[in-house]
Amino acid sequence: MQASEQASAATRLRASLLRQGREPVDAFRLIPFGPLQVEQQPPLSCTFDRGQATELAAWFQQLGRRLAIDYEHQSFGPLNLRPDRLSPAAGWIGGLEVRDDGLWAVEVEWTARASDLLTTGEYRYFSPVLIWADARRERIAALGPVALTNDPAMHNVPALAASRQGAPNEFAGALRAARDEVAALQTELREQRADRFVEDGVQAGKILDSTRGDWQALFLREPRVAADRLERAPVLMPPGQLTGPDGHEGQSHPGTWIEDADLQAYDRVAAAGHVQVHGTGGGGWH
Repeated sequence: MQASEQASAATRLRASLLRQGREPVDAFRLIPFGPLQVEQQPPLSCTFDRGQATELAAWFQQLGRRLAIDYEHQSFGPLNLRPDRLSPAAGWIGGLEVRDDGLWAVEVEWTARASDLLTTGEYRYFSPVLIWADARRERIAALGPVALTNDPAMHNVPALAASRQGAPNEFAGALRAARDEVAALQTELREQRADRFVEDGVQAGKILDSTRGDWQALFLREPRVAADRLERAPVLMPPGQLTGPDGHEGQSHPGTWIEDADLQAYDRVAAAGHVQVHGTGGGGWH
């Protein structure tokens, strides 16, 4: 496995762990009760109360459709920077519900793309569009599309992905499995590098077949030491040649060692017709 493949595998493991630890919510507090704190000038003078929440819930009932969730307020032309000018939905709000701490969006459904972005943490928060009933911006008359964003203007906005029930134990198990898989990938990569190192040494004539295992073990323990030692090692066997038992050199032949003088003698005898060749397919010499 190449280093790039290992990095890709690690990225996939990380995304898998994140998916096992979080999932998009199906309900969230849209507007809290109390003074609305929004980063804008001039500051808002609106205090959101149960009465306003009830009015907005009734407004939604009369709307007769679901409320869209978009990306970064792309439903509004000046804020849409897409070349195709489309404003795809990230999800849909099926209802508004008045609860003890504010107005909640309920029956929330997410598109597959938005669900993945929330699960992996690429998107985390939301920003509601408030349509005011008066110029002083003291009462909210309606709502526009809610936007997925990572920089909401409203304070105390909750995250849209929460830890799943039982996730801590599952996450710990998945983390252990991921660590084991990464360790296995790293071991495989080290062994591949060691094999390549030894093969390069053999091709250079510095490593004999009988010492392959020793060189591989050294490289796995201390790769820099092995590389330095191989660089300084003498050429024991010039490429294309084999060293005979008495120190003489001859041309390499599959599975044996033969001196040039022997080959020349064989050629003379074969030319005289005194050699009978046995083997499959009429080839080979013995």
